[in-house]
Order: sequence, then C-alpha cells, then structure tokens
Amino acid sequence: MKFYATLFLTIVIFLSACTPEETATPTLSARETIPATERSSPIVTATKAQILSTITTTPTPAPFLWLHPISLKYIAPNEAEATIIANSLGYLSDNAHPSNMCGPLAGVILRDGSIISYNTDLKDFWLLNPRTHDDVFAKIFPEKKFELTEIRTPLNEYNFSKNPLSVGDFLYLYAGPNGNFDHMLTVTRVDEDGRAYTVTNINTDDGYIIDEFMLYDPNAYGEGLFYRWNNRDYDYLGLTGSGGFDIWRPL
Repeated sequence: MKFYATLFLTIVIFLSACTPEETATPTLSARETIPATERSSPIVTATKAQILSTITTTPTPAPFLWLHPISLKYIAPNEAEATIIANSLGYLSDNAHPSNMCGPLAGVILRDGSIISYNTDLKDFWLLNPRTHDDVFAKIFPEKKFELTEIRTPLNEYNFSKNPLSVGDFLYLYAGPNGNFDHMLTVTRVDEDGRAYTVTNINTDDGYIIDEFMLYDPNAYGEGLFYRWNNRDYDYLGLTGSGGFDIWRPL
C-alpha cells in the first residue's frame, strides 16, 4: 500500500500546476539559468509594523508596502531548503515538493500580509484552478474585497506599461498552447521605475528554488520572468502564460 500511495503522489505532482514536463536539459547552473536582471537580492528583513512606522510622514504611502519583507522569509536558494519551506506550509501532511507549491506559497504571502483572511487554509490553494474551483476562489477572494480581471493576451504580448500590476495582486497564469504548466504568484513589490516583482518557486538546472524575481520592466521590453516563461530557449524548464492570465486585485 505504501508503494501505491507514493506512486499516486508522484503522479499528482507531475500533473499539477507549477510543474513543467521533464525533458532532457543542457547543463547550466541555477545562476546562469536566471539572468541577473530577473533576480533581486533580499536586503530587507523588517516586520510589517517596522515598515509602517517608517512611512508615517508620507501622506499617501504605497499600499501593502510590508508585503515585500514578509515574502523574503520564504526564499530558499536550493531545492533542499525549498522542500523544507514547502513542507512548513502544511498544505500536505507530508511529501510536499517545491515543484508545485506555487499556490500555497502565493497564498501564505497574502495571508501573512493580511490581504486575505488569516483563517484561510493553504490547502485551498493546493492545485487551485479557476476552471474548476469557482467556489474556492469566491471564498478566498470575495467580490466585495477583490476585483477580478481576466486577460487572454499572452504574457509576453501584454502592455504592462499601460496596465501595470500592483502590490498584492494575485495572478493565475494559464499554460496556453505554447506552455506546459499553469502557475500562481503574488506581486510582492513594485519599484520606483515601475518594475514588478514576486517571490515564487521556479525550476532551474540545479533543481527548484524560491527567490525574488522581476516579472517585467515597463521600460525594457523582453526583460523579466514573464518573457522568459514565453521564450523557447527555456522550454526545457517549462513555459507558461501563453494562454493569458487572471488577476485578483484587492479593492
């Protein structure tokens, strides 16, 4: 029975969101796989209260500014540490894996940041899918508190200069015709130049890691994770977003 249970879990992990299909891969290090322009070194470890105390003199502070330092505590530079983080979230009783933890990871950042209810069970984010889980989305993101925008333009073709992402946005990316996995993420910060970032799990030649990544640069087309996820040069690591995406934005 233990053998069949393990086999079943392996099949579920392979088929779930966040998990690209396995193919033969060239030899590259994780740092070579992820261009420097897409990475961001964590430099802030302040708490939500400390962040708020520094902006009391600002008339209109950026919303959810504390989400960035909250997200950084989930960074894991290698698969072993990412596996520990995945299991710490408690969405599975055991055998959680960073290959498909994107939903619970995005969810815990929102929950820690008080953007969704502190009663939210991260199990609700496990293999969450808008195609089949309307009731779950309605519970986590009620209409009176969140605005849903459905976009069917591929990530790499969408004009984020005209319609930028905001901190606290929850995104569901559809694999689409050129992709092989769906993905979920939370926007954790937007810098003064309009570049949007997330902390999420990603596949590399050295295994799965969790890091902060730039999603796009509105002033440099083709830079950022959104474009890499639609670049055939990286298809062996998995592609997503050619089917468009959904955004749940706090009101």
